[in-house]
Amino acid sequence: MSNKENKNLSGNVIDLLVDSTLKKHGIKLEPEKLDDKQKEELKNMVNNLRKSVESLNQDKKESNDS
Repeated sequence: MSNKENKNLSGNVIDLLVDSTLKKHGIKLEPEKLDDKQKEELKNMVNNLRKSVESLNQDKKESNDS
């Protein structure tokens, strides 16, 4: 068995195990639709996180320049 075939077989086994485990616990892989309010909240959260990261990067850069 070639390395490529071995990886393919391993991937199939992993997929089967993950699928059966998710089904056992009632988890669905289809994403649920977000309403407009949830989308807006997520956008705000991402923007706030982006600003925090930029601020941290700026502080780090300033401390390294000192």
